[in-house]
Amino acid sequence: MGLRSVAALDQSTVPPSIWGKWKATVQFVAILFAIALFDVTIGPLRLDEWLMWLAVVVTLLSAGDYFSKFRGVLSRRDRT
Repeated sequence: MGLRSVAALDQSTVPPSIWGKWKATVQFVAILFAIALFDVTIGPLRLDEWLMWLAVVVTLLSAGDYFSKFRGVLSRRDRT
């Protein structure tokens, strides 16, 4: 969201990527499983905890993808 806000100041757009869409999907599923409290344990963690960790990984991949594609937006803001 922060990158989108900075881009909007320059009338640039930051379209959603597939990573952003996967991030939202994994987060919603993880939250659903956390609320439902399914008692499924895989190794040291419950299923909802594994899904939360997956959400963290996909969130970091999404952020890396956005910042690599749109680092020029941040560079332009630094010069003004």
